[in-house]
Amino acid sequence: LERDHAVLNEVYEKLKEYNAHFEKVEIKAALKVAMEASAICNKYMQDEKPWEKENIASKRSDVVLGVLANLIRFLSAIFEPFMPSFSAKINYILGRQQRTEADEVLIETLTNADPKAILTLLPPGQVLNKPIPLFEPRKKHEIFYLFSSYR
Repeated sequence: LERDHAVLNEVYEKLKEYNAHFEKVEIKAALKVAMEASAICNKYMQDEKPWEKENIASKRSDVVLGVLANLIRFLSAIFEPFMPSFSAKINYILGRQQRTEADEVLIETLTNADPKAILTLLPPGQVLNKPIPLFEPRKKHEIFYLFSSYR
């Protein structure tokens, strides 16, 4: 569908911006672009509503969830330089047990491909693992310590 292609094109454009910032060693700007890509993916999910009955009945939710799973894999790749343990947990949940040589060049591979290549990041029928917490809750004294140490 056009909406699916549109979200792929949008995040692909963000990938190009992300790469441009990394090439100039503009780390904060690259992180900002990664966050913008995440917001695009979140908006797609909220707009498409794969949890609603009519989407489930029409099988539209299957398509949307497939696109989202691949977008989540994409996001784990672009956030990896900033939050490697977060990316590792995402990849575990997505059924990917360990990094491969292809993961080392994933961003480069996607950059040199068509936006639809994002849909190939997970094979059809990928079995997911049981979800695990992505972030551990922080105690008040830990937050205070972290806040005070970065002033």
